[in-house]
Amino acid sequence: SISGNNTFSNVSQFGIHATSVVRGLVIANNSFDQPAGATAIAVGGVRNAVIGGTTPAEGNRITGGQRGIYAYSTSTGTALQNNSITNVAESGIFLAGAQGGAVRANQISGPGQYGIRVISSANAVVGGAGDLGNLVAGTVNGGSASGILTGTTFTGNHFTGNTYGLQLADARNLTVTADRVTGFSHSGVYATGGSAGTVIASMAITGDGAANSVHGVFLS
Repeated sequence: SISGNNTFSNVSQFGIHATSVVRGLVIANNSFDQPAGATAIAVGGVRNAVIGGTTPAEGNRITGGQRGIYAYSTSTGTALQNNSITNVAESGIFLAGAQGGAVRANQISGPGQYGIRVISSANAVVGGAGDLGNLVAGTVNGGSASGILTGTTFTGNHFTGNTYGLQLADARNLTVTADRVTGFSHSGVYATGGSAGTVIASMAITGDGAANSVHGVFLS
């Protein structure tokens, strides 16, 4: 494991980068102060990694850089929980081709492009009941999903003060249910392209009260 209040700063590419040779890695209770362009934590092809933990004290604290946490290349069963991510330029949490796993109880604040971004990742759970939901505030896209997402669910999250609460682009076989979207300045859910098999249900969507809060749900 890599845990116990380690501090990473001014590392140009990755604070921690684990590849497919690693199994059951735990990355918890670390601090990252990143320069522009850097990623705090990246796992590629790793199985059953735990990034953060079930209590807030186990979460990692990430500020600055390009990406906070990046799981890619068929990483399987990754659990990302109770991490605090602020002021990243692109994505707070980014799943690209990851399989299974859970993204829960993370707190992400802007002004980045994406709070939680999911591309072509199956059977992932983003959020959960009660305190397991993620909080994303002040980004362009609070949540974003695209590609084939069979079995993947966004549920129980709170997206607040973002330009778009959820942005879906060619997102297929995705379930979006019981999320709260508040204070958005353009659209609560903005869906474009093919969306076969995607379901949006039991949402609570509230704009910012200004004229530019134009769509609860937009489909194109």
